[in-house]
Amino acid sequence: MHNNNAVNKRPMKAEATLMNPQDNIIALKAASEGQPGHFVQIFNLDTKEKLGVYQCPEQIVFWRWLAPRMLALVCAQDVYHWNLATANSQPEKIFQRAGKLAEAGTQIINYSANSQVSWCLLTGISSQDQGRTIDGNMQLYSVERKQQQLLEGHAGCFGNVYVDDGGVRCGVFAFQERKAGQPGTKLHIMDILKNRGESAPPFKVQQEIAMPPEAPTDFAVGLHLSEKHGVIFMVTKAGFLFMFDIGTGTMLVRSRVSQETVFITVGSALSGGIIFVNKRGAVMSAKVNEAAIVNYIINQLVQIPNRQDLADLVLTLGSREGHFTIGLLPFSFSKALYGANVSGSPALQDIAFNMAKRFGLPGADELFQRQFNQLFASGDYKGAALIAAQCKSGLLRTPQTIQQFKSVQAPPGQSSPILHYFSTLLEHNKLNALESVELVRPVVQQGRRELIEKWLKEDKLECTEELGDIVRPLETKFALSIYLRAQIHQKVIQCFVELGQIDQIVAYVKRVGYQADYTQLLQNMVASNPEGATNFAKSLLEGQNGVPLIDINQVVKVFMDQNRLQETTSILLDALKANKPDQAHLQTQLLAMNLQQAPKVAEAILQMNMFTHYDRAYIGQLCEKAGLMQWAMEHYTDGADLKRVMMHAHQMTPEFLIQYFSRLSPETALECLTDLMRHNRQNLQVAVKVAIQYHEQIGAVKIVEMFESFGSNEGIFYFLGAILNTSTDPDVHFKYIQAASRVGNMQEVERVCRESQVYDPTAVKNFLKEAKLPDPRPLIYVCDLHDFVEELTDYLYKNSLMKYIEVYVVKVNPLKCPQVIGSLIDLDCSEDFIKTLLQNVRAACPAEPLVEQIEKRNRLRLLLPWLEARVAEGNQDPHLHNAMAKILIDTNRDPENFLKTNAFYDSKIVGKYCEDRDPHLAYTAYKRAWGSCDEQLVDVTNRNGLFRLQARYLVERQSPDLWALVLTPDNQYRRNVIDQVVSTALPESTNADEVSATVKAFISADLPTELIELLEKIVLHNSDFSKNRNLQNLLVLTAIKADKARVMDYINRLDNYDGPEIAKIALGDPYGLYEEAFLIYKKCGQNAEAMDVLLENINSLERAQEFAARINDKTVWYKLGKAQLETGGVPESVDSYLKSEDATDYLEVIQAAEREENYEELVRYLMMARTKVKDSQIDGELVYAYAKTERLGEMEEFISGTNTANIQAVGDRLYDEKFYKAAKILYASIPNNGRLASCHVQLGEYTQAVEAAKKANNPKTWQEVNLACVKAEQFRCAEIAGQHIIVHPDHLEEVISQYEKQGCFDALMQLLESGLGNERAHVGMYTELATMYAKYKPKMLMDFIKMNVQKLNIPKLIHACERHYHWEHAVFLYTHYDEYDQAANTMMAHSPIAFAHDQFLMIMQKVSNMELYYRAVQFYLDEQPLQLNSLLSTITPKVDHARVVQQVKKAGQLPLIMPYMKQVQQHNIAPVNEAINDIYVDGEQYEELRQSIEERQWDS
Repeated sequence: MHNNNAVNKRPMKAEATLMNPQDNIIALKAASEGQPGHFVQIFNLDTKEKLGVYQCPEQIVFWRWLAPRMLALVCAQDVYHWNLATANSQPEKIFQRAGKLAEAGTQIINYSANSQVSWCLLTGISSQDQGRTIDGNMQLYSVERKQQQLLEGHAGCFGNVYVDDGGVRCGVFAFQERKAGQPGTKLHIMDILKNRGESAPPFKVQQEIAMPPEAPTDFAVGLHLSEKHGVIFMVTKAGFLFMFDIGTGTMLVRSRVSQETVFITVGSALSGGIIFVNKRGAVMSAKVNEAAIVNYIINQLVQIPNRQDLADLVLTLGSREGHFTIGLLPFSFSKALYGANVSGSPALQDIAFNMAKRFGLPGADELFQRQFNQLFASGDYKGAALIAAQCKSGLLRTPQTIQQFKSVQAPPGQSSPILHYFSTLLEHNKLNALESVELVRPVVQQGRRELIEKWLKEDKLECTEELGDIVRPLETKFALSIYLRAQIHQKVIQCFVELGQIDQIVAYVKRVGYQADYTQLLQNMVASNPEGATNFAKSLLEGQNGVPLIDINQVVKVFMDQNRLQETTSILLDALKANKPDQAHLQTQLLAMNLQQAPKVAEAILQMNMFTHYDRAYIGQLCEKAGLMQWAMEHYTDGADLKRVMMHAHQMTPEFLIQYFSRLSPETALECLTDLMRHNRQNLQVAVKVAIQYHEQIGAVKIVEMFESFGSNEGIFYFLGAILNTSTDPDVHFKYIQAASRVGNMQEVERVCRESQVYDPTAVKNFLKEAKLPDPRPLIYVCDLHDFVEELTDYLYKNSLMKYIEVYVVKVNPLKCPQVIGSLIDLDCSEDFIKTLLQNVRAACPAEPLVEQIEKRNRLRLLLPWLEARVAEGNQDPHLHNAMAKILIDTNRDPENFLKTNAFYDSKIVGKYCEDRDPHLAYTAYKRAWGSCDEQLVDVTNRNGLFRLQARYLVERQSPDLWALVLTPDNQYRRNVIDQVVSTALPESTNADEVSATVKAFISADLPTELIELLEKIVLHNSDFSKNRNLQNLLVLTAIKADKARVMDYINRLDNYDGPEIAKIALGDPYGLYEEAFLIYKKCGQNAEAMDVLLENINSLERAQEFAARINDKTVWYKLGKAQLETGGVPESVDSYLKSEDATDYLEVIQAAEREENYEELVRYLMMARTKVKDSQIDGELVYAYAKTERLGEMEEFISGTNTANIQAVGDRLYDEKFYKAAKILYASIPNNGRLASCHVQLGEYTQAVEAAKKANNPKTWQEVNLACVKAEQFRCAEIAGQHIIVHPDHLEEVISQYEKQGCFDALMQLLESGLGNERAHVGMYTELATMYAKYKPKMLMDFIKMNVQKLNIPKLIHACERHYHWEHAVFLYTHYDEYDQAANTMMAHSPIAFAHDQFLMIMQKVSNMELYYRAVQFYLDEQPLQLNSLLSTITPKVDHARVVQQVKKAGQLPLIMPYMKQVQQHNIAPVNEAINDIYVDGEQYEELRQSIEERQWDS
């Protein structure tokens, strides 16, 4: 509403929301699934922040915001306060509901607290007589004292308000009291904080409230205290508004403002009034009419008559109804305003005067003036001053009043009256301009600074320029404060200057937007206060909103005219810090004047790098003149200037030069470097640093050429040494090696040759070979790293550097020894040197490349001593042992023993070496590999016919992969191998694993015939493996797969096989050997599995029954019973189940028995089952089976004992199947009286049904009994049942419908008539009985309506009357329902029956549709012409007389309404005058015509 009625819609699942009264904060409340209580969340919709979350353990029945950040939660038992100002807070329990407010039947309607939240009030309503009277109860709780008091009443409120002239607001609590059973209503108002002083008695008021005569039992739904106006508003449920004076409790207003029920109210702090809503959705407001309230209390409060215009004097009311009406609507009171009985009584004057004094209400100026004069005349000057202070209109605050007080002489020993006047005003109010001047002038003369300071701090004076001028001689800062408040800008600036607060001037000017003469002000300040002038100038240049208040050039001129360089520099630095292009000349001026007068300051400014737009060439010249060479170079761009300044490089730091070269182009930088070197060779270090820094831009090659042009190897060395690690240029690395060697730094030459990966190895190698350095180690490193070993060996051997050969292979890289040895052999070096060299290298030389190099040159025997030495050392290198094996094979030194015993040679290499020399040695070498050379072994034995060796190896090896290779059909030698395995290798084996592996290989190769013969030989011919379980299993399984005819023989002959597993295989696809599987299970003693085979595979119940009888095992009987049950043999299966004593399948048995309706067998089974399984379903089915077999005695005996049956469910089942006798027994045993009554009904036992229904006492049961009794024409029982139904409005129409369907109209009316005597009779019963009368007994209808009109649903009854053409009754009902328009229409539409002249006239006075008046006129013209004048007389004030005349004239009946026209002729209406005159003319009544023309101004 405060946001122009803006509507924001958001989707949410909360069941309730509560908006914060101040901020855009919403509280959401919803029930939590699976948890008791409510879940509350609070969100700030502006910041999208969640302020709090709380899972309340109780149901929240009421909630309210007590403060902008405090939410009150009233739960079923306790009251909580939630302080959201504290982050992550939780609600705090304040107190527990007590008394009537703790009962479940009490509805909480309000909760409130005072502003300090030290007192709380909980309000609820309840009823002890089904809503006829509403009792109110309140619980007042003190948070500080932890005490409570229970009150009887309907509403209360808190507030802080003035109740006396002390100027202190009291914490007031007010409540409306009505005790239960007593008609009187009282208003209590009391001070609960007692903060007005110890000596003062506590404020307390009690008044009787005169309730309106038409609503004596009405009660308050809201009580609100207006702190703004000092009144209490009370709104009642029936729509009455009361207003009371807070100080005396006097009733000021009582008026009905709503014809509908009011259900919620709230106070409005903004208007000081209230807002309330009625049940039609109308939102209404009421507030005090400040302009009229005081005058009303004094002069008009006592007027009792029904005057509608007083509402506007006292209250302003408004309404916002529905969702569309937004405008403010005026209200008129339907009842009088009540007040005192004596006009202008002193009590009423006191109330009005006190309200005007305390709350500043207008209308009491005359009282103020009269009382002031009385007090002044009596000499009570202090009292008169107080009256002047309390008069809020300022009527008495005039120069005349001051002069009046001044004119009085003070009595001896007392203060003067004028001082009393001013002190009283200061105590209560702020002085106006005239009073302030009059008071301050003598105080300044006395020098009382502290008083003026105190009054200014307390804001007791109205500040003006005159007041400031008076105070300024005494204290400038006081004058400044006054000028500031009075906004005397020029004098404010003068005061700031006098106080030296220069910085405040600009801030003030910006704030107020004042323009002053700053140039003159600055000129005056520079001479006297340069520092202050500087700060002032800076502030002026900062300006207002980025706009300077003074021209900067003017500021510079003012300061430089007085030679204030330092201050000017400070100002310009601050003003030019934005570095704008349009400030270029000022930047140049600032730098120039400092370079000329203070070079160090200029250098500091340049170092700050603040400016970029000044004249750089001009400043560069000034820098060069001032000796600032570095800064000169910073500003020069011309090459000649740069070279000239560069000659002063000794005055510049190396860092600067290095940094400066970054700005030069590569060509210019190279020229400058060349000039540096040419000018002074001592610049080498700087040149090297610059070259290092910018070599990427200039080019390393060009820099090297520059250094070479000056013959500076050191420059090259230092330069390239610095960039070597980051450079990948081969020339750079090569040049560095050259420079290092030329400056004699051999360590660097060796390091770079060893570590660098960039240089060109060929170029470096050739350079080192040509340089013939005395130490060849750099060459050794280059050749070693880049694999120039042969050239290195050749260079060292030919230059007789044999020592370095040994050093290289021993210390540098022993891994290159094979290449060195090969090169030495190629150079015809002596064998002794080579052997010596090898002995020195020892094991560091790798064997494989060494053997390769020697073997390639057919000098393998040369290595024998070295090999033997390595073997003796325990070296396990395969290549070394391969070489030994080859030498032994070639020399025939017991090679077979070596091949069998040596574990380190490579079998594949040595075996291959032996194949062409000796196949047996090759077999020995391959066999020693044991798996890695299987293919080679098979190949060499196949090629050389060594099948026996191959067969033995296959059996011993036990490798499935090897067997698969040999037994593949593509192997042309497979038959030879199989023969050797069967005849020799396998019979020789005593290892079961070897046999198993061989058998598996045959299986994998799909050789079943050969496998069976082999297994029969092993298993059936008394071998070591005859009792082997695995082999027996394998034999049987192989027979199952390959020769099924042998399976039964093997089963009978063998006894150490895995029977159950083999049986499963035999049963499975694709074998289907059921008899063999049955025999295996039977032989193994697995009877249950054997029974499964008989039942599931062989499908022979006869054999299964015979087998079960022979075995007599419970498990077997159970399986047989289950199978019999599946085939539908319930008796047989029950017999089997009973023998098994197993009730596992009780659900299936129950289903089968019920399907076959074999309940006798089911009883036998369930009796056994309930001894095994404790399940309510078993007991329930047993009860059901008893009922189905009509064994009711046994059933009754069973349910009377201990059982777990669900009697209710079984009873419902029997009831649905119409076994009512059995169901009756079950329902009686529970007891379920509702269903028991249904059974009695079905059995025709209506009296018993009524008795059962009384015990059940629920509408559904009564409804069923009633319907059955009506159908059976048992109307007495039906009436008893109906009495309990019709009191429920939801079921009433259904009962009526059933009676009418059966045609029992008299019985129905008898039922309703008897029901009206019930205390629970409701509107629906009266309405329906009236409807019945309208249908069936219309003679009784009118009397019944008149007797019970307040208890009827009139709209519904109207429809019934219209439907049955009872128009007279409809008119009567329309009239009592205030539907006068419809009543009039009905009378006119059905006049033969419904029309009554007197009643129609009464109705026409209250209709709201203006068109009905003219329809009524036409109706009377048509049907009641003689009564037309009577009608027109009644509606005269409400019709358009011209239209009436025109209507009658059109009907041609004007003479008929002549009396009416004479009556309204006084209004001088032209058509009326014309009609009357026409009639006079037609009747030749000339005297009357003359009189009419003379008396009326008629326009013909």
